[in-house]
Amino acid sequence: MNYQDATAALAARRYSGDIEQIREIVEEYNRQAGRSNLWESSCLLLLACDVLSSHDFGDHEGQAELIHTYAQQALLQSGLASIEQELRLLAHLVADFEDVHSSEPWPAKRYARAGRWLRVLEVLSQGTRDFDLEDLPAAKTTAPAQDLPAGVAAVHVKDSKLRNQYRRAVNSNRHAAERFAFQWRMTQLRRVYLPLATKYIASSYAREPYNLAELKQLLDDYPVQEEKST
Repeated sequence: MNYQDATAALAARRYSGDIEQIREIVEEYNRQAGRSNLWESSCLLLLACDVLSSHDFGDHEGQAELIHTYAQQALLQSGLASIEQELRLLAHLVADFEDVHSSEPWPAKRYARAGRWLRVLEVLSQGTRDFDLEDLPAAKTTAPAQDLPAGVAAVHVKDSKLRNQYRRAVNSNRHAAERFAFQWRMTQLRRVYLPLATKYIASSYAREPYNLAELKQLLDDYPVQEEKST
């Protein structure tokens, strides 16, 4: 079973109500192809988590256990496609506290998970530090001649010096638009996931064994900046 077959199978069985079918698809993929492409394996595990968390399979405890297993497995694998994937996986683990099925000691799991949340949030903060929602890039670059419309192809600018200047302006505006889109997306991700991170960290460190010194050190290492109003 390749990645495309596995994703199609998961999509087809999301309404089956049979949790074992989801488990079988993931296990079959991992047996046949999972080790050969860890990025695709992580994507499939995330998709399985999404399916299990958004449909009723009649076994809430079993669904939660499988979600936690798959999300943790995906986080441990290399080759995650994006920071957004990592955030989605962490969100699936927001209620994953100490349990009898975990092979990792609770204090170690709590520390690693909280640190991962804070590191990702720090990346988002760095990416949006100078973001200004009011500083919108131009929809089209103004042409250097009054008889040419904005955004016109550079080939239509007859003067070579003006044409080169216009090309530089077009490239600069495109880069500005790409950076604006990236920073806007990072801002939205932070707005969605910061409350989840706060919930997980506060809840996990409110459980025994208490370790406020460790929590303080984490927050000192990865200070969470206040969200700017936009």
